[in-house]
Amino acid sequence: MYIKNPPVLDKIHAAMNLLFDLKEEFDGYLDKSLFFQDPRVIKGWLLLAGEIKEIKIEDGEESDEKWEQRSEPYAASLIARRDLFIKYKGLYRAYYDPLYNLWMNYSIDGECISADAAEALKTDHYDKILQVEDIDQYIEEVNSRSIDARYFTNKTLTYILNILQAIMDNAGQTVIDLKPTDEEFAKAIDDDLRGMTRAYKNSIFKDMKEDLTRHFKAYRTAPYTPELWGEMLSADEEALSMASKRQLTQCDAIKQEHWGEDMKELMDKNGELMHLIYSLCRTEELLDLRSVENVHKYIELLTSDNLSMFYEIIVRRNLIQCEMYPELKAQHNEWLNLTKIDKKNDNDEPHTQIDSEEGVNNEEPSEEERFHFIHVEIEDDEAWHIHRAIKRLVAIYNIPEICAYLKEQKQNGKLMLPSNPKVLYNELVRLGMPTGDGFSEKNFSNIYKSSKK
Repeated sequence: MYIKNPPVLDKIHAAMNLLFDLKEEFDGYLDKSLFFQDPRVIKGWLLLAGEIKEIKIEDGEESDEKWEQRSEPYAASLIARRDLFIKYKGLYRAYYDPLYNLWMNYSIDGECISADAAEALKTDHYDKILQVEDIDQYIEEVNSRSIDARYFTNKTLTYILNILQAIMDNAGQTVIDLKPTDEEFAKAIDDDLRGMTRAYKNSIFKDMKEDLTRHFKAYRTAPYTPELWGEMLSADEEALSMASKRQLTQCDAIKQEHWGEDMKELMDKNGELMHLIYSLCRTEELLDLRSVENVHKYIELLTSDNLSMFYEIIVRRNLIQCEMYPELKAQHNEWLNLTKIDKKNDNDEPHTQIDSEEGVNNEEPSEEERFHFIHVEIEDDEAWHIHRAIKRLVAIYNIPEICAYLKEQKQNGKLMLPSNPKVLYNELVRLGMPTGDGFSEKNFSNIYKSSKK
């Protein structure tokens, strides 16, 4: 699934930035309810929803165009979609959480002037100071108007919450559906690496041989041996190690000069990514990023700024490995020469969800499997509504909120939840719940069991 009109992303980010800037005013309100009554809030969210509605999407395979003909690496568009989801999620929580908490805790009970306070006012003859004839009636009216004011403020917050959540969820569903899967990342990265290798392997190899001759050979006419290539590999691994500690820019060793100052600085800036690459390097294995398991570790660290650097390091390392081990060179050539049909057979995964090119529709997805634990008495239309709500839930919220919502829906007769938390955990992961920090199966199991009590 690809965004056909990428410029719309700039407008979406601009609209989100306006809402983030507006939210900065929240703490300045003594009465927080007044912030959400500011007409700029609903107007800003409607503007954002309108921009998101302009996203045009297309479901299909990327063309097999050459690297030089691509406007950007395939994975770059996935990073843009991922970043859009992450930013929208943060914006959603920045508005929804304080509004929901304010609404939940906005008490309309209790008198403004208690009986004790009323008695004190009468005892101290405040009726004369206030110039009222009947102090009891005056206090009663104050209490009545106070309760009315709180009631109407609470009612207003209820309306605003309903309106805002409808706007946020409607736009959010499109953003959530655009969030790329690990499978999409694995395929895009593999295609990018293949395209880059095909385009630049000869020039990269030529530069590396020159570097070997100048800085690694004992004399210029010495042969290019596997041992010599091994020394270059060791130097590259040393560079990764230094960059992981933010120290590569300080290194002026002649064997590291080929990186260039800009590349060194970028590698240092992405020390965590360099550490991950270094930790996954194996001497007699190519860096294979075709599998979801291998790619998953990198996804969160990849950005539009470091993607090309990441590819260059991988391509360079694999080419060095090929000169060290003939069996790896055979594997590499087989991978490099995969045809489009070969790749399709190798990655024959069913595509989920797609809609018209005007955006994501809300009809039943043709190939999407519905949430497994919807109550059997729920009709199809409502069942798909619940399914989409749970997808939004697991994409945006943390485990405590997820469990609380599921418990509430079970009590409302919407869900039939399993007693085994592992079964439910796997199902929620299938619908898009993360599995990283804070989302482990153990953490989910503990909170899920606690929520059932």
